[in-house]
Amino acid sequence: MKLLLLVLLVATTQPLPIRSRDSEDALYPFRRVYRNANDSNLRAYRNAGDKLKSSLEHLKMIARVTNGIYLQHALASGSIPADKLISELLHFGNVTPAQIAGIEMSKMQKSVEMLKALPGSLLNPNPDVADIELTLDTIQEILGAIDGLGDVGERPRAKEFDALMTNLSKTDIGIQVAADFEAGRDLWSGAHKIMKSATALHEAQTHFPYIISVANIIKTSLPRLQTTLPLWKYKEFKSAAEGLAPTMRLVDAINTTDENINNLARTTKQWTAYSEYLNGFLSQLNSMRSSQSQFQNVHDLLMARKSARSRLVEHVAGFSDGVSDIVSISVDLADPWMKSVVKSDELATALNGLKSLESKNA
Repeated sequence: MKLLLLVLLVATTQPLPIRSRDSEDALYPFRRVYRNANDSNLRAYRNAGDKLKSSLEHLKMIARVTNGIYLQHALASGSIPADKLISELLHFGNVTPAQIAGIEMSKMQKSVEMLKALPGSLLNPNPDVADIELTLDTIQEILGAIDGLGDVGERPRAKEFDALMTNLSKTDIGIQVAADFEAGRDLWSGAHKIMKSATALHEAQTHFPYIISVANIIKTSLPRLQTTLPLWKYKEFKSAAEGLAPTMRLVDAINTTDENINNLARTTKQWTAYSEYLNGFLSQLNSMRSSQSQFQNVHDLLMARKSARSRLVEHVAGFSDGVSDIVSISVDLADPWMKSVVKSDELATALNGLKSLESKNA
């Protein structure tokens, strides 16, 4: 009985058209062709309205009658599922009447109220819950620092890096530019000291060559360094920085652990309080989840009713206005133009059974 009342109620509520057939913009997709036309073409367009409307009505008649013939045969053979036919006629989309009848409004309203109250329920005043959240944040930070390092029980690429360090420790590296700077440092310092304290010009002049010598070292140091570097070539690593990077990341993780070591030690009582907090939250989610399919059905139903002109149908393509088009079939067959096409009353008699289709399917 509940399903019958619901189907009859929806049947009396037809979807609103996107544009009225008699509105100014009803034929907008065609009118834009004439935007740049001359006045005579515009007059011709305006005068063609009644004729075009009549042709469209005739096409709709043919569509309704043709679909009615198909429907009569399919219903007789039982090839159309009743739920699917009702959904297409009443513009329910993929939602079946049984699914609509199964919607529990009180249950959905309760889920909505729980969802609204959910943010407030997450604010738990228990300090144990806050402490556990801090611990979890610390653990997440540590895991982020060592992500991708593999087994942190060993220093990443430890053998390769240790071999590189051992090789460097046994290799004498001489930088001539640095040696020249070291040799000229005493000359520069001595000459600079004497020149600052000299009282006569000739005392300072004797030390100018030392200053010039060190200045030449400085002048030529950059080009010489560019030809000297790199001091060694890496095989296992592109650079020393690459070799040190995994170890430095591990050091950062160790420092984070050391700085927050107190946050990692929690009691059983604190973990129990947090477990109870999570269980309460999950219980609320499970209660709302039981209504998820009903919310989805309501959403699908509303979207189907909203987009009346863009629906994909399988069995009622000729009934653009849904169930009311079935009632119009008898009127179509009594139309003089349709009679001139059919030239028989037998079709009207054959399709007479469709008049009561609405109540039968309900």
